[in-house]
Amino acid sequence: MAITNMIPGFRFRPTGVELLKYFLKRKVMGKKFHNDVIAEIDIYKHAPWDLPFKSYLQNGDLEWYFFCPISKKHGSGSGGRLNRATEIGFWKATGKDRVVQHNNQTVGMIKTLVFHTGKAPRGDRTDWVMHEYRLEDKDLVDRGIVQDSYVICKVFQKEGLGPRNGAQYGRPFNEEDWSDDEVGLPFSESAAPVPGLAVTTTNSSVLNDAVYSCQTGLISSPDAVYSCQTGLVASPDAVRSCETGLIPFPDPANSCQMRLMLPSPDPVNSCQIGSMPSSQMGLMMPSPDPVNSCQIGSMPLDPANSYQTGWMPSSDPANSCQTGLMPSSDPANHSYPDNQAVNNDDILSMLDIFNDSVIFPEENIAEGALLSDIFEGLGDLDCSALGFFGQNAEFSTDGMAAMGDVGHLDFIELTDLDSELFWQMVRSRSNLSRSDENSSDQADPLLHNTTLLTTVSLPLDPHPMISQAWESLRNSIVHFRGVPVGTIAALDNSDENLNYDQVFVRDFVPSALAFLMNKEHAIVKKFLKMTLRLQKRKKVIDRFQLSPGVMPASFKVKHEAGKKYESMVPDFGGTAIGRVAPVDSGFWWIILLRAYTKSIGDNSLAETDEFQEGMRLILDLCLSEGFDTFPTLLCTDGCCMIDRRMGLYGYPIEIQALFYMALRCAKHLLKDDDMQGKELMEKIELRLKALSYHMRNYYWLDLKQLNDVYRYKTEEYSHTAVNKFNVMPDSLPDWIFDFMPHHGGYFIGNVSPARMDFRWFCLGNCIAILSCLATTEQSNAIMDLIESRWDVLIGEMPAKICYPALENHEWRIITGCDPKNTRWSYHNGGSWPVLLWLLTAASIKTGRPHIAKRALDIAETRLLKDNWPEYYDGKHGRFIGKQARKLQTWSVAGYLVARKMFDDPSHMRMVTFEEDKHLSPQHRRSKSWG
Repeated sequence: MAITNMIPGFRFRPTGVELLKYFLKRKVMGKKFHNDVIAEIDIYKHAPWDLPFKSYLQNGDLEWYFFCPISKKHGSGSGGRLNRATEIGFWKATGKDRVVQHNNQTVGMIKTLVFHTGKAPRGDRTDWVMHEYRLEDKDLVDRGIVQDSYVICKVFQKEGLGPRNGAQYGRPFNEEDWSDDEVGLPFSESAAPVPGLAVTTTNSSVLNDAVYSCQTGLISSPDAVYSCQTGLVASPDAVRSCETGLIPFPDPANSCQMRLMLPSPDPVNSCQIGSMPSSQMGLMMPSPDPVNSCQIGSMPLDPANSYQTGWMPSSDPANSCQTGLMPSSDPANHSYPDNQAVNNDDILSMLDIFNDSVIFPEENIAEGALLSDIFEGLGDLDCSALGFFGQNAEFSTDGMAAMGDVGHLDFIELTDLDSELFWQMVRSRSNLSRSDENSSDQADPLLHNTTLLTTVSLPLDPHPMISQAWESLRNSIVHFRGVPVGTIAALDNSDENLNYDQVFVRDFVPSALAFLMNKEHAIVKKFLKMTLRLQKRKKVIDRFQLSPGVMPASFKVKHEAGKKYESMVPDFGGTAIGRVAPVDSGFWWIILLRAYTKSIGDNSLAETDEFQEGMRLILDLCLSEGFDTFPTLLCTDGCCMIDRRMGLYGYPIEIQALFYMALRCAKHLLKDDDMQGKELMEKIELRLKALSYHMRNYYWLDLKQLNDVYRYKTEEYSHTAVNKFNVMPDSLPDWIFDFMPHHGGYFIGNVSPARMDFRWFCLGNCIAILSCLATTEQSNAIMDLIESRWDVLIGEMPAKICYPALENHEWRIITGCDPKNTRWSYHNGGSWPVLLWLLTAASIKTGRPHIAKRALDIAETRLLKDNWPEYYDGKHGRFIGKQARKLQTWSVAGYLVARKMFDDPSHMRMVTFEEDKHLSPQHRRSKSWG
């Protein structure tokens, strides 16, 4: 049950006590819930970036909650080390477990974990964080109820490097999403209220008048002198009232109200935020001076002398709006310890370190001094140390914001302060500031802040290469009757005899992924619809009618003189080199459709009758029965990215890998609610099993398999034949023996009767990794090969489209003396920057982001300077291609996608699959394969 239509401001934000005492306790006791808002999944069977789509709450918020069953495989309770490994990485605990208390009793613990790609203990840290809540309820123990059968996991992704507990994880507000929507309740009227559902704000604005006004949220106050207005609903009396949320107050004309609130002890003058009166629960204390003070959070006992901690410092603490977590016990005489270890009792003394103008001088902070990289953990601050509150309530700094009208804010939090790195930083920063104490530079008062949890840095301009790339990509957009429908192949399209001014299906895929990663979905949706409509057109080439399932290779928007509207002219292969229909277009279209649904989190477009029919036509064409004895697709030269004669005739790896991935995508997109759908789904299932077995056994080559082929016997006729394809051992090329490393392997280019093409093809092998056509072991072997043969497969520009190049007599026979495909050029061993995104995705999926980083570094030294060439020539990719077009769109888009995926691996969910055990038959071979 997905909840998708909650209006802005409503979000599921339960406290730790609510998660433990209500949700988790009811779960372990087997009780039902009024509303199913937390899904049950095994966290450790999924990559973190796939988890958001499994949440019941599909309302756009950026943190997700799950019940996770704890089996013996993962361990239970607090005993032993749990197995938190996934197929592509592992969750690593950081910091100490935090106690959650309610009514002075421990009710549970919170563990903070960070996801790392790769294998433990060496992995690459990501920005994905999980808070694991486990129950410790004495009442359940006394009743003999097992309470460690489930935990609750809160998953979210940090914004950038370092802990940023001030980051907002609510749904980003877009007014267009609600422009024509009828305002309604977050749940149906008959539904019972859900603990933790609160009206909270997502941003904090700067105070126009800090003496009297409390302004927080999305709506500025009509009268900033008296009014505290926060949220979405205007106050009935904006002059004196602070009203926030959707629930009216008994006396709304005079009271400040936020969330689901109980009356204020002094509703006439006091601004009270929380879900409780006075200091009974939560974060709130009554104001020492309620006449003048609007207080949010926990208040200082002596506001005139105390350092504020939280959103912003007070210029006049006696009268100002104060927001924070805790007061300083004696800020005038604070000191910091020399020891490394710190416990919760020392936190209060440490807070004042950040207020020290000597240790952290304001000019350093104004210049962009960041503190966020010194804290390892993430999590809510346990306030059990704050005994002077008269309570031990757990609270969070999730709602924290920063002072100042600046473009970039960084946040830190108090977790894992007991680290040597923290105190080293303090001492080094102290020494640095003292050496510069005579500096005369003065910081802009708007760009510094001496409060604890907020440091401000100047806004950083994006890398000039990224901004230039986006400018080039947007300049390539093609409009049809005023609507963007794709991107042309290259902006350098002066030669009208060529087709670089057309929109190619395969070329648009990296452009589409870049737009999706940038939350620009409209152009991708229009492209999918437009190409689907072109599929329905009658397709005739030289009086021969093509199958209804064939997708266009490209289309061109034609402007005819004298006509009011443009026309759309598709090409189904009739104008291509060699007049070959594009086999890969249909596969790329299905793959892109699945990426679109993953990006927006909604399958409704794919489930329309029009799109269901389009997918069926493509698959009917590919799954049709014939004389084939193999599950692979028989294709001719020029049917894919390598669109010229290059010896691909037969069963090329690129087509087989795309075929497999398209089948997996279709399996998730097609409906099987009728007989036709069920039959098609059964065909897909059978072909996936057969194809994976065939490819993993007969296309795979490593050192052992190479030695087996070298020893093949020929002319074997029975079903027990070892050399099933009758491949002649003497056909093994000389280069393969030096090319094959001791550790590594790859899928060879082609396998057909009496022929094996041993060339390396980058696209096919990368797609095999992303689709899980390659097993985990094979995927790692492919990456081992790339690292071992970096000079020839990557060289000075990633990445080689194939290796090695055809030369001399072989080139003349296979290419027909093609002047464009000379050795180490174009499709004959050229280096294509567009392949960077596939290499990056494969590197991240196999837990080797260092490979992607190395390739990106190489590309960033040349691509912009060389004006985004189509391809590079030379054995190492040193020279711009002799016939390469400049401003090639998919070179631009390939870089952008690679950079975005590297910076934010969550984008990987659009183009990757996890291995489906149901589709993974045991890897067996004939006798010669061992």
